[in-house]
Amino acid sequence: MMLVCAVFASLAVGVLAAYGVCLGFFAAFRMRAQRAAVTPAAAVKGSAGGAVSVVEG
Repeated sequence: MMLVCAVFASLAVGVLAAYGVCLGFFAAFRMRAQRAAVTPAAAVKGSAGGAVSVVEG
């Protein structure tokens, strides 16, 4: 019985640790995506007075 409880406790700790790692990575990727999304909008506002230009080749 004690061995079974030890196995389940170990499994629970492993699952919680993996969950914490996943949450950390998702938070890091979310911050990176928000930062990347701001850059193109700022570049568009700064070019040609905010007007969108079309270049045909």
